Amino acid sequence: MGLFNKASTKQAKPATKPKANTMKPADLSETLFNMKFTAKQMGRLAKKAHSSMEAEKKKCKQAIEQSNVEGAKIHAENAVRNEKQEISYLRLQSRLDAVVSKLEAHTKMMTVTASMGDVSNKLDEALQTMDINKITAVMDTFEKQFENLDLNAQYMDGAIGESVASSVPQNEVNTLLQQVGEEHNLEVNEIIGGPKIPGTKTGQPSKETNPGEIDTLEEKLRNL
Repeated sequence: MGLFNKASTKQAKPATKPKANTMKPADLSETLFNMKFTAKQMGRLAKKAHSSMEAEKKKCKQAIEQSNVEGAKIHAENAVRNEKQEISYLRLQSRLDAVVSKLEAHTKMMTVTASMGDVSNKLDEALQTMDINKITAVMDTFEKQFENLDLNAQYMDGAIGESVASSVPQNEVNTLLQQVGEEHNLEVNEIIGGPKIPGTKTGQPSKETNPGEIDTLEEKLRNL
């Protein structure tokens, strides 16, 4: 009976304090490092794409000089595609740099919410893949979190989540062909498929003169 009368010696556990809804600066240090590293990678890829574009433009010029219509079009398409890739890499680099700067500032002020923890982990995974679409998707989530903190990230014009199209718009190809032609005084209208414009190639007269017209003109001058 004494078992039931004996007062329990166990003490109630003190209530645990709820964890603050903040992240420690150290929690994001690795993510910040990866973001900075990826931004530099994007810069290097942009330079590589620019070099490839210039190389394709030179090949396009050579193809035009050799009257290689198909070759000129192919190299023009490649040049346009590399230019689009360069712009995409530069835009992503800019977005990464902007988010890193804001994230560092707010980590120091301890205003980064715990909800960014999951986003940070997802970003780490995306950065490992170097997949532009995946990185962009997580970047969108990151920037929405900053909007909730009244940190409206400065977006570059347009979203870069769209992958570079495999088929290049024909008008952009024609524009590049015209640019190469004008820079090197080459005839490209036949390659583009438009009407041939007299006088566009160096050394070609803008209008052929009919010998009969010359004789008629001289006769009129003598009669004056």
